[in-house]
Amino acid sequence: MANQLGVADDAATGELTHREPRDATCKSDDTPQMSFGGAVMGYIAELPVMLRVVAVDTAGTVVEIAARAGAIDVAVKNLGSQDLHAALRRAEAAAIADARDHAPERITALGPIAVWQLSGD
Repeated sequence: MANQLGVADDAATGELTHREPRDATCKSDDTPQMSFGGAVMGYIAELPVMLRVVAVDTAGTVVEIAARAGAIDVAVKNLGSQDLHAALRRAEAAAIADARDHAPERITALGPIAVWQLSGD
């Protein structure tokens, strides 16, 4: 499914960390100190994962699937193009083609246009 969603093969992971949440009687500053009490309520492990999505139109779907699978702090970050110059050239060519294809009807939609020529004589 990852290939269908445009996810690149270069996933990266960060450092695996873990925490021990304690009950409300624990008065420490997140440093485990037995003299303050506070039973360990469980364990939380975190592993940051970064995926590169090359099909920008599927990025939202990838985020939704990750969130539904239990991921937290899921977001689209650093949205951009790998080849910005090529993307700009494609956008410019598309805009010129659109203007050329639709110019007659857009001019007609403006209605009558008066043109005056002023001479300096």
